[in-house]
Amino acid sequence: MAKDTSDQPKERSKLFDKIKLVVVNDSTFEELYSQSLSRLNAYSIIVFFVALIALFTFVLTATTPLRYLIPGIESSEVQREVVRLALRTDSIYQVMERDKRYINQIGSVVRGEVSYDDLPKDSLILDQTLVLSDAALEAQKNVAMLALEREVRREDQYNPLISEDSFENLMFFVPVEGVISQNYDPRSGHLATDIAARTGAAVKAVADATVIHAEWSSDTGYNLILIHPNNMLSVYKHNGEIFKKQGDAVRAGEVVALVGDTGELSTGAHLHFELWRNGKPVDPQNYIDF
Repeated sequence: MAKDTSDQPKERSKLFDKIKLVVVNDSTFEELYSQSLSRLNAYSIIVFFVALIALFTFVLTATTPLRYLIPGIESSEVQREVVRLALRTDSIYQVMERDKRYINQIGSVVRGEVSYDDLPKDSLILDQTLVLSDAALEAQKNVAMLALEREVRREDQYNPLISEDSFENLMFFVPVEGVISQNYDPRSGHLATDIAARTGAAVKAVADATVIHAEWSSDTGYNLILIHPNNMLSVYKHNGEIFKKQGDAVRAGEVVALVGDTGELSTGAHLHFELWRNGKPVDPQNYIDF
């Protein structure tokens, strides 16, 4: 115990022992630099430089984008982008679901499966805003241009008959020249006006529109569905031939098909014509003087 006690001061005194750092020329052994310092000084210098390096690393990491390399730290821009993408993804999912239901309902109209008693209040759309294909959405963007064109065009074919619930004073072409063979009668499930006409007669678009459906159906033959401004659809069935495809833009009065007698439900050459507004069928004779 006495030996250990006596050695402690000697060990402590080593911190204050002087050491000399000498730099010499290896060839001539000429002394180039020398420095005397204690072990305590050497330890202090080492601690100082370690602290300086640590401080420099901290400042560099905290004030530069290097901090984003640390797990769990994200930039505010990245967080905002993540939130924005999440919201857009949710919106796209909702649009896809609404578009799917909309297309299914359009198919019901084309196949003639819609009955008045079972018709929902939003038969073709789920709200006052139509969810359409890309081409139809593009058409909605051009509503202002279409409205301007309607103002500057004044042709004899336009129909002056407008009812109280008119489509904001929108005027329509007569879709085909002929005789009405069956009136609009929702109670019996007939949601259209049938117009008997000669085979091959021109079928015209009643207003500026974009084609959202142009297909063949075994029940109703060649069908066309056009989307117009003001949440309006026009439907043309039993055509003998159609000249437009989905996504085509058409002008009011433009020939889009020819009268025919196609489809199992057809009873002769005629045009089965429907008008829909905000997802509800309306009587075409309230808006068009056939």
